[in-house]
Order: sequence, then C-alpha cells, then structure tokens
Amino acid sequence: MQQLPTLFVFTFGAAFIASLPPGLLNLNAAKTSVEKGKANGIIFGLGVALAVMLQTYIAVRIAKLISRNQHVIEVLLQLALGIFFVLAIVFFIKGRNQKSKPLMLVETKKRNSFSKGVFLALINLLAI
Repeated sequence: MQQLPTLFVFTFGAAFIASLPPGLLNLNAAKTSVEKGKANGIIFGLGVALAVMLQTYIAVRIAKLISRNQHVIEVLLQLALGIFFVLAIVFFIKGRNQKSKPLMLVETKKRNSFSKGVFLALINLLAI
C-alpha cells in the first residue's frame, strides 16, 4: 500500500504524456474552446483530467492484482483470444452484407462541457 501513491503519480504522468498527441479528447477540447469559449474548454479539460485520474487509479489496482496472480494473466489471454476471434467473424460477416445508405444529419443539443469531458474520457480506455 505504501507504493500506491508513487505508482499512481507515475501512471498518471504516463497517461498525461499519452494524451498529448492529437486525439479524440484533445481535438474535442480544442473544438469546445473555439465554439463555446476558453472557459468551457478549460472546464472540459478538467472533466477529462478527473476521468483520467479515476482510470489511473483503476489501472494501478488492476496491475497490482494481475502481478500477484499468474492465473489471472492466463485467463485474460484466453478471454482476449476468444473475444477477438468472435469480433473478427462478426465484422467479416457485417462487412460482406453491408449496403451503403445515405447519411442523415441530425442537430444535437448543447451539453455541459464538464460532463461531456468526463464521458468522453471514460469511454476512451487508453489510460487503463
């Protein structure tokens, strides 16, 4: 338990560095800043940071669990192999049967920048 704060800081730092290149969260932060102003862009960024901190904590806990139990690694590898096999079959079938349809534009509602930042960061599992 004594190593948890140090491990958290290093993991959060790695997640921060990994989020520096342009990606989903950075481009949405820039878009929010341009469309809604600098303050909303900063609030969006704070929402992203909060979610990344939560993901970092979860990643540290999972890493400690995995490092203690070798059996967990074997189960995860078998599970991942099965999931990727099923996904490959599903996407091959879906790609073969897909017909192009015209796209319809739908107007979206404006959302709270902080909650949007938290949501997008939570679905972006790169930090974990």
